Amino acid sequence: MDSVNTGDTIYTCESFDSIKIVPMSDYVAGVWWMVGGNLPPAYDYLGWPDTLNIYLPDYFIGQVTCDGTDGVGYLQKTIEIVTTNLQIQNISGSCGNQVQLNANTNYLGGNIQFNWMPVDGLSDTTVPNPVLNVTKDMEYSVTMNTPNCTLSKDVLVTLQPAPGPSICLVSVDIANKNMIYWENPESVLIDSFFIYKETNITGIYEKIGIVDSEKKLFYR
Repeated sequence: MDSVNTGDTIYTCESFDSIKIVPMSDYVAGVWWMVGGNLPPAYDYLGWPDTLNIYLPDYFIGQVTCDGTDGVGYLQKTIEIVTTNLQIQNISGSCGNQVQLNANTNYLGGNIQFNWMPVDGLSDTTVPNPVLNVTKDMEYSVTMNTPNCTLSKDVLVTLQPAPGPSICLVSVDIANKNMIYWENPESVLIDSFFIYKETNITGIYEKIGIVDSEKKLFYR
């Protein structure tokens, strides 16, 4: 990566060669580096007296503090080195309902761009949280671009099955015809119920009727 001055948060990518860190321009003498992070014990990165810059390995995450003097007083500045991440969770929704895809990142450095593919059904393909109407199972991918990184993730949108009715009673009417009563599921997405009857072949059913979900909750 390019050299950076202390006093900032550095967002690294998931893979990089190394980071070169240089002191602020107002440091003129007595520069002392202190590093605290995920370096193994074999590395003794507790100080580089009077060293103008340091290189950190590609796996480093943590803080780097630069002590020194401007010739008048004592100066100290600390930077945080953070690995940029991109996270998104799969989501499901009922047919016709809206869901929101949420791409989350710890990157706060600005100048960030999102790009979603495919574009079908999405309200906006350039924001981290587009909205879509669920009509079928779909897989989307989002790519996030920052000044130092390009990260991509996939997300699966699944169609959630409508709840089935719960049969409450099977009886007969005054004409001795079979009657089936059921409890209507709490859903505005159900237009009608199909009634099936098992044939003389076990496990094979034929449709014998259709019932409007808003008119009645029984079939005879």
